[in-house]
Amino acid sequence: MLDRRDVLKAGVSLGAGAGVVTAQSQDGTTLSAGRMTGDEQPDTVETNAEGAAVFVREGPGMRFILLATGIENVTQAHIHRGSEGENGPVVTWLYPDPQARQPQRVPGRFDGVLSARRFFAGDLVGPLEGRSLDSLTSAIENGNAYVNVHTKSNPAGEIRGQLSSVSTARVRFRQRIGVDAGDGFGVSRSVGLQVQGS
Repeated sequence: MLDRRDVLKAGVSLGAGAGVVTAQSQDGTTLSAGRMTGDEQPDTVETNAEGAAVFVREGPGMRFILLATGIENVTQAHIHRGSEGENGPVVTWLYPDPQARQPQRVPGRFDGVLSARRFFAGDLVGPLEGRSLDSLTSAIENGNAYVNVHTKSNPAGEIRGQLSSVSTARVRFRQRIGVDAGDGFGVSRSVGLQVQGS
């Protein structure tokens, strides 16, 4: 799905089952969806899934990383325009990628980097199509944009986080998987996601 070089370009260091994302823009435009959960959906979704998204403005583009844990059958992810507690139109695709316009299901459980890419003004769709990235940044600064990850079971969105400006963002992603084989076969999994923004 993602090439390791794409992950490293996005500012993620991976090793021993753990990932850390630290973002700080040179021009001060760092955006974060914080901790994304099912509780943030207008109609609360009961799910153990959670996620995080961090965006950094880089010249004419916006680099981002989107992480998710404990989520099943992801189909698509976007930035939507809309305030907290309301649904709004898609303004850019994040998964499968910013140029995609069709869902692509990730079968089964997913834990990790869902997408790490860069998008430009030409990738904006819906009400922001043909406008500059400044229009998206303004919507975010006014509390009118959120990240939504959609799944087969929850096509309207399973986890969501309202975007906001932060001076820096740091996301820690840890996963531990243990397998015991004896008389039976057992698998244990532990996933944690920690988000810090300032």
